[in-house]
Amino acid sequence: LATAALGVALAAGTGFLAVHGLSQTDLNGYSSNSVSQYHRYMAELAQAHDDAKSDASADIVRMENSATSSVAAMRTTEPSSSVDALSSMMTTGEYMALGDSSLSHYSSTADGSMKELLGELGYCLLPGSRGITTYHSPVFLTDSLLGVDYVLSTDDPAGCSTVSDEVELSSLKEKDVRLYRNESSLGWGFAVPSSTKSVDWTGDPFDNQERFLTNLSGKDATDLYSKAKVEASGSAAANGETTCSWEITAQQNGPLYLWVAAAPTGAQVSCDGKFLQTTRSYESDTNLMYLGKYKAGDTAIVQLASSIPFGYDDASVEARSLDEERAAQMLANMRTGQFMPSVLKDGRMEGTFSTPAGSKLLINIPATSGWTAKVDGEPTEIENINGLIALDTGEGSHSISLSYATPFLSTGVAV
Repeated sequence: LATAALGVALAAGTGFLAVHGLSQTDLNGYSSNSVSQYHRYMAELAQAHDDAKSDASADIVRMENSATSSVAAMRTTEPSSSVDALSSMMTTGEYMALGDSSLSHYSSTADGSMKELLGELGYCLLPGSRGITTYHSPVFLTDSLLGVDYVLSTDDPAGCSTVSDEVELSSLKEKDVRLYRNESSLGWGFAVPSSTKSVDWTGDPFDNQERFLTNLSGKDATDLYSKAKVEASGSAAANGETTCSWEITAQQNGPLYLWVAAAPTGAQVSCDGKFLQTTRSYESDTNLMYLGKYKAGDTAIVQLASSIPFGYDDASVEARSLDEERAAQMLANMRTGQFMPSVLKDGRMEGTFSTPAGSKLLINIPATSGWTAKVDGEPTEIENINGLIALDTGEGSHSISLSYATPFLSTGVAV
């Protein structure tokens, strides 16, 4: 009787949601505002996805950061609470629905080490907090290391070339979203020094990115980022809202990134009057934000606004410029031995890889339980390097195969 009653309740609830949609406050805010709105968004995204497929030379297209465009689009027509809900819900499985995969799809199921990696590299509020975000600005260095090949954005991401100017989102009024190719992406796998182990992280995401690149390349990546000058430029309180502003002055040419190291929950972050995102406390948390390309001496005004009273003792922002040319050269040196799978479907990855002397293969797939690997047909131990799969293949050309089986699936079926 209890099981039957539960079945009826679930069926009735599902029918109600299908007809009426979800309210903005249901499910702790992680919900689509309506079924029709979600359908419209997916239709627009599918068109952009088709554009990428038609241009790509391979059958595999990996794209990230679509929320950059979708959230901007929704903000022109929807209240901010609806936007936050939509951005959280829609970017979780959108590319899975379109037949592609990316690191963000593991955000809720990955082992802790994968979440830690993304957190330490600046995809959340504070390094090590374990919460990550599916809505983040393009970050040239880490996106390249993690194999992000394409970016949908309203801005011009660093290190990317335009693929299409014709990606249109009907609800976006400011300007059309464009599709970019990341020329420096390291794809699915590449050679790293045999001595490579997991990085000892610090509390600074910029420093962690330099450490990560040093670790994977075997070359010194120190000082790839240079600190911008950050000065408080005034605070005010009006209409129940407190604002604090900072003047940021770039100290070198290159992409400029913002890190809100501390802020009230729900504070709105803007740069030169343009809204960027809100600060949060867990998933979809505050991350590194791309401000654009700046020359040494250029300035920008960053502002935090919150309904919670706060001052400069409660908030902290940092900004760094990336030496894009040096970073691109280091990444180019790592691209010489990429792993390009010939099979990638149904939980299987297969391909060949020529391993240089003194190297092993790092694959941009989370090292979660359920993966098994073979090199030249022989079972091989999977090493976990900061949450990613590594295989000690030995020098020379090898056939590589990976397969995934859901842990305890047979036990679950039996139960």
